[in-house]
Formats: sequence, C-alpha cells, structure tokens
Amino acid sequence: MGVVRPAAGGASAALRRLIDENRKERAAEDAIHKAQDSANRFMMAIAGDLPGFEEAVRALYAQDGAKFREETQRWPADIRRCASDYAQAALA
Repeated sequence: MGVVRPAAGGASAALRRLIDENRKERAAEDAIHKAQDSANRFMMAIAGDLPGFEEAVRALYAQDGAKFREETQRWPADIRRCASDYAQAALA
C-alpha cells in the first residue's frame, strides 16, 4: 500500500485556485452589471419617453436580448444603436 501524498502546493495552492476562479466569475458578473447600469442610465436620460422603454429596461435586466431588440425597434436608429452598444455585454 502506497503513501498518499498531497497535490503539489497542498491546501494553499487549492485555496489560491478557488480564489482566482471566484475573481474571474465576479469580474464577468461585474461587467454585466456595469453594462446594465450604463445602458439604463443612457436609456433613462434619452429614451425614457419612447415607446417600449419600460419593457426594454426589464429585458435588459433579464438579459433577454431578443426582447430588448423587439422593444427598441420603434426607437430612432441612432438611439437604438447607442442603447444596444451600452447593453452589449449584458445581452451577449
């Protein structure tokens, strides 16, 4: 029967890997939240009175790209394009 040896680096290496994985996951979530907030601020200031605004915001926070595009379809092209650019990371 052989001796069981700990993996290279032991517990501290495993802990570092878990921390690194968590940071990567949080970075992705942070990017989504940042995109949602940026898009929401733009849309509130520029598109707040346009048809489908509230539904577009709901779709943005639900990360429903198809619904977001559907609700912003009636907006002027430049506003729609800018809102989509801000929201891109959240809807990808």
